[in-house]
Parts: sequence; C-alpha cells; structure tokens
Amino acid sequence: MKKLGFLFVFALFSLVLSAQTRCNIKGKLVDEASGEVLMFANCILQYPSDTVGIYKGVSTDANGEFVFAKVKPRKLIFKASFVGYDTYRREISAQEFNNSNGVIDLGVIKMRSAGVLDQVVVSAQRKRLEMDEDKLTMNIDEGMAAVAENAFDLLKRVPGVFIDSDDKITLNGQSGVAFWYNGREMKMEWEAIVDFLKGISPEQVDKYEVLTNPGVRYDAQGTGGIINLLLKKSQTYGINGNIGANISHRTDWSEGFNGRLNYVDDKWIMSLGYSFNHRQHSMDDSSHRYTWLDDSISLFRSKQNAKRENNRHNIDFSASYSLDSESTLGVSANLSLGANPWLTNQTPVWIHNVTDALAGEKDNDLFNDYEDYADIYGYPLADSCYNSIAQSRSRRNNFIAGLSYVRRLDKDETKISSDIDFSRSWSMDENKDGTFYYYGEEMANPYRQQRYNRQTDNQSNNVSWRVDFVKPLGRGQKFEAGLKTNLSISDKDYSSLEYNAQEEAFNIDNGSNKFKYTENINSLYASYSGKLGKKLTVRVGLRLEQTNTEGELNANIQDTAYTHHYFDIFPNLRLNYKFAMDNQLSLTYSYRISRPWSESLNPFVRSSSDYSFSAGNPDLQPQYWHSVSLQHSWKYMLFTNLSWSYTKDDINWINEAFTEDLQHFYGSLWQTSGYALLSHPVNFGSSQNANLDMTFNKEFFEFWQVNITAGGRWEKVLSSANMRENIDKDNWSYNVRVSTDFNLPGKTRLGFFYMFTSSSLNGTSKSNGWQHLDAHINKSFCQDKISCSLSAGWDLGRKSYSESLYGTSFSKRWNNNHQINLRFSVRYKFGKVYHNKQVRKIQTEDFDDRAGAEANE
Repeated sequence: MKKLGFLFVFALFSLVLSAQTRCNIKGKLVDEASGEVLMFANCILQYPSDTVGIYKGVSTDANGEFVFAKVKPRKLIFKASFVGYDTYRREISAQEFNNSNGVIDLGVIKMRSAGVLDQVVVSAQRKRLEMDEDKLTMNIDEGMAAVAENAFDLLKRVPGVFIDSDDKITLNGQSGVAFWYNGREMKMEWEAIVDFLKGISPEQVDKYEVLTNPGVRYDAQGTGGIINLLLKKSQTYGINGNIGANISHRTDWSEGFNGRLNYVDDKWIMSLGYSFNHRQHSMDDSSHRYTWLDDSISLFRSKQNAKRENNRHNIDFSASYSLDSESTLGVSANLSLGANPWLTNQTPVWIHNVTDALAGEKDNDLFNDYEDYADIYGYPLADSCYNSIAQSRSRRNNFIAGLSYVRRLDKDETKISSDIDFSRSWSMDENKDGTFYYYGEEMANPYRQQRYNRQTDNQSNNVSWRVDFVKPLGRGQKFEAGLKTNLSISDKDYSSLEYNAQEEAFNIDNGSNKFKYTENINSLYASYSGKLGKKLTVRVGLRLEQTNTEGELNANIQDTAYTHHYFDIFPNLRLNYKFAMDNQLSLTYSYRISRPWSESLNPFVRSSSDYSFSAGNPDLQPQYWHSVSLQHSWKYMLFTNLSWSYTKDDINWINEAFTEDLQHFYGSLWQTSGYALLSHPVNFGSSQNANLDMTFNKEFFEFWQVNITAGGRWEKVLSSANMRENIDKDNWSYNVRVSTDFNLPGKTRLGFFYMFTSSSLNGTSKSNGWQHLDAHINKSFCQDKISCSLSAGWDLGRKSYSESLYGTSFSKRWNNNHQINLRFSVRYKFGKVYHNKQVRKIQTEDFDDRAGAEANE
C-alpha cells in the first residue's frame, strides 16, 4: 500500500492549478474580396518566445466567428490560417488585457486570397497528443509517419499501449482490448488484426484514439478498453492520392505496395485504398518443460527454427453522401485476403530423466541452477525423443462493411442516427504432419510414427444494427439513448485423416468434429451529461445487455449441445474539471465484460503428440472488470494517467496433467502418457492491476520533437478455491518509451524510437523484460511529392523469455528474434485541388462527437 500511495502522490504532482484574471478574445474571419465568411479556419495563440508551440487553438464556426475563452493576461501572438489564403498575424499586448473589461474584440478580419490554386500543398502544425473527457488521441503528422514502418509500428507509440515480442497487446496493463477501424469494431482474432495493421502504410493513418473507460454508448465488451484507428480522409475539393512501395530484410526479403485515391465535391467524400504485403522471416524458438509423475521428473527439451511467410491484400473503401443540408448517408467496406504458402517446420524433442538432479523439488531457482549447470557440463542422455515435422499452409480472409445514416432534426443539433454493420471471416488451415518416436537420443529408425492430413475450415459472420438519439438540453447539457442488437455465428469444421504403413488414409474416431457457436447480444443504454458550475462537467450512464449463447459440437465420438443466457447492468461515471482549456482533470469509473471466444468454448480435444493436447472449455464464464482512472492533461504537453482495476473470473489458459477426470470431462478416447499435458482455458480466479503512466510531448526549436512515456505497474493474481493449486502472486514492473525526431536541412527527417519494459505477470505465466530500438531517416524531393525512407530495428538484450509453474509442470520458453530488420520505402503524392473551400457534413455521433463535447466551447 505504501507503493500505491507513492503512485498517487506522484500523479498529483503533475497537476497545475492557476487562478488569474482572464479575458475572452473574439473575432470574425471573412474573405477580403467577397466578404464571405470563412468556416472552420484555424486560429491559434502563441507566446512570442515560442512561435512553434501552440498556447491555445480554436476553429471558426459556421458564421466565421471564433472565441478564445478565459485567456491569461500576457503578451501573445494571434494567427489565423485557411487553405488558399495568406496567414494573418497580429500581436496582442498586455495593455490590451488591462483595458479590455473582460473581452478583447479583434473585429472583422479580412483574409487575403493567395491566388488561384492549381496544386495545393498543406503544411500545418498539429498537436500529436490531445486528451478530452473521454479519450486520448495520437494524431499522425507527416513527421511521425515518415519515421514509422506501418500502422502497427505507429500503434506501439501510443501512450498506454504495450506490444511485446510476440505481438501481444495490453492497454494500461490490461489485455482484452477491443480494436476498432474507422469507428467500427473489427470482429476478428488479434493475430488477423496484426497482419491487417502491418499492411497499412503509416502515411494513410490519420490518428489513433484510445478510450480506457468507454461510455455506455459503446459495447461493454473488452476489459482493456477501445483503440480506434482512423485513416485519413480528404477534406479539400478535387482528386488526390499517393502510391508507395517498400522492401525489407530481417532473415529473408519482404516487400509491399500500397496506394490511395481520394475524391471530394459538393455532395461526395470518397476514399479508396489498396495494399499488398509479402512478409517472411525465420526465428529460433526453444523450450524446456519439467513434468513430474509420482516421484520421478522428466525434462522435455525442444528446439525449433520456425519459418514464417505471409501474403496479404487489403482493399478499403469509404463514401459519404449529403442527401440534403440536414442528413448524410455513409458507406464503408474493407476486404483483407491473406495466405501462407506451404511451409515445412520441424520440432525435435528430447526427454531426459532428471529425478536425481532435482530430487522432486518444485522450485524455480532450483530449475534455473540445474540448467546453468547442464549448459556447462551437458544434459544426461535422453531416454527417448521424438520429432514433429509439419507441412502447413493457410488462408485468412476478412470482410467488413457498414452503412450509416444520420439526420439533424432541429437547429439545436438534435440528431438521430442508424448504423448497420456486417463482417465475415473465413479461413482454412491444412496440415500434413507426422510425429516420429525414437529410443535414446538419436533420431534414427523410429519405433513408431503417426502421420496425419488435417484440415480446418472456419467461417464467422457478424451482423449488428443500432439506433442512437442525441438531444441537447441547453446550458451544456445533453441526453443520449440508443439500442443495439448483435448476432454472431461461427462454424468450424475440423477433419483429420491418418495414414497407415501402406500409405492409406483413413478416418479416426477422435479426429474430426464440427462446432457451431451462436451469440446474440441485445443492449439498451441511456446517458446524461451536463455542467455543474462553470468548470465541472459530469456524465452518468447505464447500459443493459442481455446475452444468449448456444454451442453445438458434432463429432464421431460424441454430440454435445449447451446454452447460456445472462443479463448484465453496466454503469459508467465520468467527472471532468477544466482549470483552463489546456489544463483538465478527469475521473472515470466503468464496469465491463469480456466474453470468451468461440474457439475457447469448443470442448473437442486435439493432439500434437502423445505428450501435448489442447481443448476449449464449454463451462467457461465471462470475466468482469471494474476500473477507476484519474487522467490529467496540461498544455498539450504533459499527460498523466493513474488507474486501478479488478477482474473477477479471470480467463487464463493453463497446462495441467491430462488425468482421467479431465479425459472423462472431455469425453476423449485418447490413450495418453502419464506425462501428457492438456492446455485448456479456465476461470482462473481474480486479478488486480494498478498503473501509472506519464507522457511528456514537446517540440523544441522548430526542428526537434520529443515524446517520452514512463510508468510503473503493480499486478496481482489470486487463484479461486476450485483450482487444483493455490496461486497468490504479485509483480512490479516498469516501462519507458522514447520517441524523438528531427527536421534537418534539405527536407530530411531523422527519428529514433526506444522501448524498455521489465517483467510482467499474466495468470500463471511470467515474462522477462526486453528492449527495442528503431532508427529512421526520411528525405523528400520534388516539392514533397516524392519521399524516401530507410529504417533499421533491433531487439536488444537477452532473448525474450517466459515461464509458467502450475500443478505438475514447470515450463520455460525462449524466443530469439533479434536480427536487425532493415527497410526501405518510397512514396509519391499526386492530385489537384479545384476549389478553395472545405466540406461540412452532418456527422453521426462517433469518437469525435460524443456526450460532453460541448464543454470544450
């Protein structure tokens, strides 16, 4: 508790309070020649000593008017800019504040046209990090895009996000992150999302939005919160786009191509993108597994050099059409097609009897001491060994489509919107594998072999429909309500043929199954937000979700069906206090759920050898999550997040002896060794997580941008009473991320990214720390139409390592993926802009327009 108290004091140290007499600064922008008002122009205030940073920033409204609220008395510089116009600049003296009587009126400012535009290149200062009442936004500017490899590389730089060496993601120390793409949830496995993100060029990314405690308008699914990726959309009239290509080398050569085309006119905003990526590399993987049976202990020691290769095509399209001045119709679609060609990998395993060396003990240090000794003097001769040789290929395809409609009902911005979303995933895995068993440690003349031809066909469909209603109540108040229904159906067909000595294939009783899983979620929500005084806003909401699931297993040896029905209430509370426009504090509470995936519910048992099995668990229950967070933002420069969460019925995969009671539960006919382990998910128990992150973001001297995130995390895992072993563990970990880039002469950008994290705890598993370094250089040519980038990445320090101790097994795994990754890319921008104006459409309530947004006015 002392350490938790220290975290709280450390967080409060970042809060900055101020109380001075303040004034409002207002004005209006018009075209010098025609007098037409200029809507949504950029207006900023800067310090005379810092003409790069932004003290305050606003946009003009539909009448061309702007207001800076409650500005401290000081000497300032006012700037106004708009596409196709010269920048307007005016100094505001401290004396004007003294004579203002609370208001400085800059009057009507006439903006001078820069002339007829044939080609427009827009270069603007953009805040890289912003935080409002609900979310943290990382905007991707040209400098950041120039020193990143792809959208997945950019995701690693988002504050609070941590991605380990196996590409697993956590947000503020929590797994179970819901990932969204252009405002719609991607209903697919995380591995498929990783492939999708690695195929998106960084220049295509507009921003990442992070909601650690989403409001009740969003589904309660996802204990880690929501991450939303938004691609860039053209907001200027005409046709423009870009094309690019890249090549990289880690252990093998990889290459890619991508392009985007945008079109905007008075009615339409359209965007079409395509990318292709071929990625391949190999990696060393080794593991040690100690398993004890009665009074004997055996060590299973394996080593593998695994080849990875993937081809992926991504196509996305979005369009928005203004039906009239009060309504907009939108459509979006994304198609992702991925395939792995035939690859052959083998995993040899040696089985040693180490009973005498370890004397039946179950102690991590004893295992480590033994291995230090064995590395020098060698392991004892293996009693037996086996070699698994797998030839495999796969396809991973995903399709997402959405249709949205929004209508403004009155001048008070009352809106009603409706969305229909559909997604489909289909995949195929084909494996021709064999396991060969030998006496002793020489792999010659097997005494037994098993050879299979296995194929898995999986289809998953999801459709949802929602209606949302938003009603401003005046004086900074807003009411929201809506309903949603979601239906997901997945079908998995698994077939297995075994070959005999005569090379004849035949069905085996426990080798094939069909599993169908249906999930229906019906939800209703209501939310109220409003101001309590001038600086404090509150939002309170309630979401109701009713869940119906049904699983049906059809197998040669058994047919199983089960259903679950449950109802949940999810409250949500947010308090936000604004000391100033650039100094605010938010306190939030949320209650969320993480439902198990269909694969984790399928009870069919699959075998990879006589010693290793896996299966789902039809009795698996959802896990629930309470979270409280305190977030502070100061000067768009310092961001602090202090959070605590408690998870009950925590879902974890464990390895335990495949005993007779487990075989009876799963109805398996497998004949297993006493050393065989079953990997299956359980509601392990509960976990707690306390997390503190502080992010500093600043641009110095017009050419140097720095982003530093440092934090600490405390984790605790406690097993439930029904587990076979009592587990009570806790762990402290620390992390640092530094991202910096330089604008050098000759339109050259140089960037570095460094990340370090110490050990982490996840259920029964603990992973060691690791660190990574990236270096990038980018240069532009031909008036920024062409840009070239060269990057290099290293995993530093020791191999990534994880260990797990549970029941009768202690396992250790090393992964060596530390080769230098070199990458070169080139990009060309093209297009014209026909008019000097921008598009405004009636938008649906989304991540940029939610309850509480009016408090920014």
